[in-house]
Parts: sequence; C-alpha cells; structure tokens
Amino acid sequence: LYPTGKPHEYKTDPAYYISLIGASRVLVSDAKGRTDDLFRPGSIRQVEATYDFFGPNTLFITVSASETYSITFETKDPAMILEIVKGKGNVSPDEAIRYNDLVLNKATARFQVSAAGVTPLQIDANHDGRFESTLEPSAHVVGVAAKDTRGPEIKFEVLERNATSILVAIKATDKQTGVKNLFYSTDGVHEFPYEGPVRVNLNQATFIHGTADDNAGNRAYRIYHFDKRP
Repeated sequence: LYPTGKPHEYKTDPAYYISLIGASRVLVSDAKGRTDDLFRPGSIRQVEATYDFFGPNTLFITVSASETYSITFETKDPAMILEIVKGKGNVSPDEAIRYNDLVLNKATARFQVSAAGVTPLQIDANHDGRFESTLEPSAHVVGVAAKDTRGPEIKFEVLERNATSILVAIKATDKQTGVKNLFYSTDGVHEFPYEGPVRVNLNQATFIHGTADDNAGNRAYRIYHFDKRP
C-alpha cells in the first residue's frame, strides 16, 4: 500500500497525497514562486505542504488539491516508484495515478497538481530545462477503481518436491480491479513473467519471490522460503 504505512486524512478538503520511493532529489514549487529543495541539507521550507521522510530516498508529500504545485525530481536508482492519489484522505481516494518501475535514465522528471487535475509526467533527458517528452503511468483510475488501494493476494503451492528440486505454483487474486501481471524471481534480482508452475533447483536457490500488480497499479510482494527437508 502506501510506503509510509501511514494513512493521512483531510477531514474537509480534498488533497493530493504523493509518494516517491527511490528519489535522490525533489523540488516542490507553488504558484507564488516559492520552492522547497527537500533533500538539501539546511534548506528552509517555504511551501505550504506537509513532508514525511521515511529513509534517505522515500518521501510522502501532502498538498491541498485547491492550489497549484509543481513537483520536480530525479533518481540515482535504476528504477523508482511514484504514486499520486487525490481525495479526502488517502484511505479511499477518488483518483489514483501510479508509476511502478519508473525508469528515468538520469533524466529529470516533472508534473503538476492543481484543482484542474494532474498533468502528464514530463521528462527532461539532458537537463537543459526543456521537458521534451512524457511518460505514461502504470495505471490511472478514478471513482470506484481508485478506491482499490491494496495489491493482489499472492499464494504459493508446492506441487512436487524431491532431494534436488521443488515445483511451485503461484496464484495471485484481486477481487476489486483484477490482476494485471504476475512475476517471479529466485534470486531477488532477475524477474520473469509467471506462466505456470516453476521448478527450482534447491542447490541454486533457497526461495521464490512473487510480485503482482492489479489494474489500479497497486503492487504486492510475497516470498516463500524453502525449508531444508529432503
């Protein structure tokens, strides 16, 4: 769900709740020309916004949906995650936009939130101040679909096992918006689309990891560790 694990509630007015996981630099600007450089040590905060930091690269931003804000960011990681939800609290939002596995390739990205909505994510590939392209989100949902804020449920079933290998089936279910994709990994680095039961060499792996997205862009993870029984 939300990387902060901390639901936020605006009791009366709608707000935007923005999560960035893996960002190395984040600038938040308002319509009055003020800018907060959030990861800069000693930076003075001027923008009317709420910031929650969870680790060195995870940030949760809350801003009023009636005002205009521009969020510019970069990452040093191969991929990051961006989530933007709008509502009177983020527990049951009215709109959700999610970018999973967002690859910037050292580019600068920017988007704007306002009473009119959320602009497309713009990309400045060579840092010349010109945002020449846009990226599509993993999911953009409104209404009932936006209220789906939980990823799919992932289950593992051992179909067969011997002294050297194990055959594992993975199942993902999502009762609200349905499962979009399911991947597995046996080394925590390389992922493959799940197409059927996976036979794993017990001399080469000690676990299997499942990752599933639903059609609202929510992501779930689960890992199954192999015990040492023959």
